[in-house]
Amino acid sequence: MNTNLQDSLFWLLCIGALLGNAAIFRARASEYAADDPTVLQEANRILRAFVLYVGGLFLLFAGGSALGLTGRLGFAREARPVTTFDVVYLMVYVAVLGRATWWVFSQGGAAVLAGHHRMFKYFPTSEVRVKLLWALMMLALGFAIFKRLS
Repeated sequence: MNTNLQDSLFWLLCIGALLGNAAIFRARASEYAADDPTVLQEANRILRAFVLYVGGLFLLFAGGSALGLTGRLGFAREARPVTTFDVVYLMVYVAVLGRATWWVFSQGGAAVLAGHHRMFKYFPTSEVRVKLLWALMMLALGFAIFKRLS
């Protein structure tokens, strides 16, 4: 099977998994909100942003893979050069994660997530822990990308 097709199918499966998780989260948020429209509205905003941003990244990469635009970021086993698409995708990726990081650290996002920790299983209950978890996730993602590109 063509590696571009494999890459595209993988990212389409990721979109399916994202939508499945969104449905589970939505059901959990409805239970958590217990008919409180304010809480449900906030949960819907968090869910909508997550699906749009992460789903958009997955869809963009699936399209780039299907069109054969990916180089080093694809799953091909042979060493391929970094393409213009890879650079643009990484810039969009960094912009999305940078915006999310700004929200978590500077716009009260950590407090929102910590305040609604029961919607997420096993999620930190304090702002400091949410920020620490977020920082660790960003470091792990950065390391994975750096390793893939080197």
